[in-house]
Amino acid sequence: MIPVTQILELNGKPVTNFGNPDRKVKWSKLSIYSHTVYGSLRSIAHLDDTSKKSDKHFGHEVEIIQGAYNTTIAASAGTHDYDACYDVFIPMQDWSESQRFLRSQGWAAWWRYPPIMTNHIHMVSLGYTTRVGTYVPGQVSDYYAHRDGMAGHAPDNTWHPENIRETIFDYDKWHREMEGDMPLDDQDLDRIVHRLTPVIREEVNKAIEKAIPDIAAEVMNSHVNKEGATARAALRAAKATPGLIKDLGDGQSPKVAVNYTDEGDPKK
Repeated sequence: MIPVTQILELNGKPVTNFGNPDRKVKWSKLSIYSHTVYGSLRSIAHLDDTSKKSDKHFGHEVEIIQGAYNTTIAASAGTHDYDACYDVFIPMQDWSESQRFLRSQGWAAWWRYPPIMTNHIHMVSLGYTTRVGTYVPGQVSDYYAHRDGMAGHAPDNTWHPENIRETIFDYDKWHREMEGDMPLDDQDLDRIVHRLTPVIREEVNKAIEKAIPDIAAEVMNSHVNKEGATARAALRAAKATPGLIKDLGDGQSPKVAVNYTDEGDPKK
């Protein structure tokens, strides 16, 4: 079974705090050359999300050829020097179809091919919020203008999303979904209990307060020796029977004399 990819802190521990999307992290999956794949938390989240959707759609995850924060390949002309830029491929898939899929997932993506370059897809995470390579902003502008992201800015007539901006990775939504999927730890449970305790206490008190008259009526009915006596009659009788409270307190059944009118109400 292939291990599920994770987003890791630079120290190798899984990310549990998703509140700062600009900080640098790494992916648990290495490049095809066994290099660590770096990026901002937002970029790696976008990459991880796209890779999992690719696996679901094609049966293959996204493979990294060159990651962000890489200055070792001169042919990249500085586009990978900082965040949000990756060279990738999807195994066993047509290059044009892979390009289309990646564009649908919010990447400014172009298939690069011979004789100018070896086959790969160069892509930039749209909506990045961090520092990127010198030419990356120009490439993103080219993408919106349906151009090729190269020095000549040639027209690109391949498929583009009808509304490119709608494809931008929604980090906040992803963040909420991740928090919803994460198991609760002891601190989370303590915070939930702390918040709910006053609410529960208030609801219980309301329920008790509402139930008191019914409870009192049941108690009075159980201690009246005249068949058919009502709680109201018992309460009236109690006013004239000083010993009732004492008897109830002692756990005895008091003898309450109740006189009834023809209508069934006790005489005052």
